[in-house]
Amino acid sequence: MKDSVMTKIVIIAALCFLFVIGLGMISMLISERKYYHKSVMDDIKETHVREQYVMTPFLLLQNQNNNQVLFADSSNIDMLTSVSQDEYHRGIYHAISYNGQFTMTQNFNLKGFDKATKLLSNTSQAVKEVSNQNPTDGTQTAIRSNEHLFETKSNTQTKENKNTIKKLSLVIVVSDLRGVQPNEVIIGEKTYPVKFVNDGKLPFAYLEADLSELLAQNLTQNPKLLTTELKLSVTGIDSVHTIPLGDNFTASLKSNWNEPKFFGGALPVQKNLTNQGFDASWQAGFIAQKNENSLLSCLKDNEKCPDFELEQNNYELLSTSFVQTTDTYIQTERIIKYALLLVLILFGTFFLFETIKGLRIHPVQYGLVASALLVFYVLLLSLAEYVTFALAYLIAAASCVGLLGWYTSYVLSTKKRGVFFSAIVASLYGVFYVVLSSNSFNLILGAVFCFVLIALVMYITRNINWYELGAKDAHQNTQKQPKPIIGSAAKTMDNNPSNDVKE
Repeated sequence: MKDSVMTKIVIIAALCFLFVIGLGMISMLISERKYYHKSVMDDIKETHVREQYVMTPFLLLQNQNNNQVLFADSSNIDMLTSVSQDEYHRGIYHAISYNGQFTMTQNFNLKGFDKATKLLSNTSQAVKEVSNQNPTDGTQTAIRSNEHLFETKSNTQTKENKNTIKKLSLVIVVSDLRGVQPNEVIIGEKTYPVKFVNDGKLPFAYLEADLSELLAQNLTQNPKLLTTELKLSVTGIDSVHTIPLGDNFTASLKSNWNEPKFFGGALPVQKNLTNQGFDASWQAGFIAQKNENSLLSCLKDNEKCPDFELEQNNYELLSTSFVQTTDTYIQTERIIKYALLLVLILFGTFFLFETIKGLRIHPVQYGLVASALLVFYVLLLSLAEYVTFALAYLIAAASCVGLLGWYTSYVLSTKKRGVFFSAIVASLYGVFYVVLSSNSFNLILGAVFCFVLIALVMYITRNINWYELGAKDAHQNTQKQPKPIIGSAAKTMDNNPSNDVKE
């Protein structure tokens, strides 16, 4: 071998390539386990309850021919959720579920309500007549109310019957009614029960509080501000979504979960995160108009939403997901990103021992060390599905450090060197875990670590003449070959073949 150094580098590169292939197979295993976990979670949702989409309640006024929707002038939703991982589980997989207590306080402005009601039979005429009035006398509300009309029957009734309000109700729309426990609506000192409804008047199942007895109070003749307070118990999995409707919408959410993810049409204007939980608040009246248009489009033409679901991307949402930033599969995928760096460091350590100490390490021994490093990730993944990720990491790392320390004490000829090598491995596992755990600073910590590492390698190898080292190896290999036999020595060997020739 003319250049053993270069040959060894090529062999190490080939082993690193095989190591990358092994990492790819482990990544496929992680994806497979993640997919299986997701399928179990989806099955739990189908069997029990899904994530919840809660729409802001609105008033529904029904007559013989038309239904009218009136959105609130102001709405405030207070949500108090208790999150756990013990309520829904299957085998080793646990779903993150929540039990929420919703308190919805709303104000409905009924000024101009009589004008809009009398003109139900002729929408264009209503808009024209009301728009000619002074907006300061309550007609703005009338215009807005008059736009929220949709037909449910053919026009077969008289004009008087068509304009007579038969029923007034507060409609509460929740995506998965399996996870809803209706309570009551409070108006003044009077309570109204909430019940499930699926009578075909709306293209989806919903909750309703019948407020028809308020019609006897001559609301149209004595317009006033109608204040409602709704209490609702909601159970769901993973996420809770609020669909704002009406003007001046505000919402607040308080939970014992300390790892929330906020997303949707608007982010919280204020939030406070602690180890005990979080609280957040929203102001989202500016996205309510789009949601109103989407809802009314569905109500006016049921054919546009025959399979209407709140999960569809027709609405601007205020969403909170109860996630785990320490998810087993995400954490394992992150740590695998540093696997190639780990094997390069350990191979480099072996190579330096060979170069500086003059040891001979066989490529098979390199391969066995790489195999132990691959087994670490398999151990980590399998253990993390049963215990916490931190404990799984500790067990897997301790097992691999002990194995490599014992093996390298023989490979490197002394126990002292084996202990030194195992200390390097343990330090690397510790550093990688710190980098992994620092979600906000993992990139900069990883960059600093790589810089320090390459600086350390440069410092250790600063006095090595790699050209001279290669020539030295070639010279040593040449010296190991037997010298040519010449002269009398050759004759002596011919006469006595049993004699050994010495240098």
